[in-house]
Amino acid sequence: MMGRLALFLLGVAIMAPARAELSARVSGAEADRSAPYRETVSAVMVRPDEHRVWSLDHEYRVLELLPRNGVPPATNGHVHQLAVGWSDRVGAWDVSLAPTLAVSSNVLRHPASMRLDDWRLDGRVVRRTVGLAGGDWRWGIGVDDRFGDYAPWPLVQWQTTLGEAFELTLGLPSNGVEWRVTERWRLSLDVFPDGGQWQVRDESRTRVSRLEQTRWRADLALQWRVLPKVALAAGVARLMDRRWSYRLEDGRGAERTPSSANAWFLAISWRLPGQTDN
Repeated sequence: MMGRLALFLLGVAIMAPARAELSARVSGAEADRSAPYRETVSAVMVRPDEHRVWSLDHEYRVLELLPRNGVPPATNGHVHQLAVGWSDRVGAWDVSLAPTLAVSSNVLRHPASMRLDDWRLDGRVVRRTVGLAGGDWRWGIGVDDRFGDYAPWPLVQWQTTLGEAFELTLGLPSNGVEWRVTERWRLSLDVFPDGGQWQVRDESRTRVSRLEQTRWRADLALQWRVLPKVALAAGVARLMDRRWSYRLEDGRGAERTPSSANAWFLAISWRLPGQTDN
């Protein structure tokens, strides 16, 4: 299923009469051997005009869940999120919506076991206004699982440029700074909530439970634009305030609170040629 969707979106991106971009990222935790963690993220984005964007995003995470008193967890910790996104300018507002499937890997292997409540609707509504010192305010509301459960959250951010080389973002839910070292090299630091929530199944796919991950993440990344339309990035991350909540096979709840850990990540993005290049 995932492979067919990816090939379909890749074909759309290549044939689209607009700017399209492919990206992929792989990440792994290095420091905490007692709670190994890895993830991969891939995306296809098509931009028909200046404001409208269509996208397909896939994220795969592997969490090491432990038994309690000999009772195993009700899922193996292999989870996926697949989101089909749309965003556009509606009046003075930037609006984005993304129907999202968030499930364990055995559900994707057996699509007939999917249920309506395996899906949710992520989104945000944001307005930009002129701020202080030449910066811009962004304010609005979003709803997704970045804080560890599916819930609404406020967005209030101030963005500004410092000279010609620096861009600064302060506020909620994320903060960041980017330094344009040269035309080809960029260095960035971002701090943001990076949790997740999935509806998971046991091995027989008869018992449904919820797996939640709460954490904050700080990414330090160096990006190199190898070619005008190809960029590579590498970086290190700090995974902080981590908590995993899940169910055991007997229905009891369990939690893990792994210590903070360092991680590495590699990424590539490729912007395909199109008739427009906004």
